[in-house]
Amino acid sequence: MKKTICFVLIFAAILVFACNNQKEKVLTNEEKSTVENEISVATLNLFKAFESLDANKAYSFILQNEDFAEASMGKLITDHRAILDTMKLHLGSFQKERISITNQKIYVINMDAAVISLASTGEITFKNGAEIKAPFALTILWVKKDGEWKVAHYHN
Repeated sequence: MKKTICFVLIFAAILVFACNNQKEKVLTNEEKSTVENEISVATLNLFKAFESLDANKAYSFILQNEDFAEASMGKLITDHRAILDTMKLHLGSFQKERISITNQKIYVINMDAAVISLASTGEITFKNGAEIKAPFALTILWVKKDGEWKVAHYHN
């Protein structure tokens, strides 16, 4: 009898736990489409900020806390403040920049996180008159913080 009562109590506890255990919500196609559109717009706005040559404007898209990371040129940068200095240095040497997205793929993680991988072409005119046009690819992890999409990870 004790074994039966014990079994019933354990089984009931498992059922309660299973019913209360929240499964991750599966997004509808409409929700995925909404996030994909938001990420496309955020990415275009990030590129427009770079094209404006305003480092502070571009930096405003960066997640400005310890969760940020950038992997670039064989280095991993985890101090978001170093990114602002780098942006100021690079953009300060440009006269003009144009970025064209040639292909992109967005993977929606949830309503507050998504990854975009894209192929682009960058055209830069330096202040000394030199010009360069080069293809590049990058992957950006976007996260939504306080209602705004921010770059949490950037890899080129």
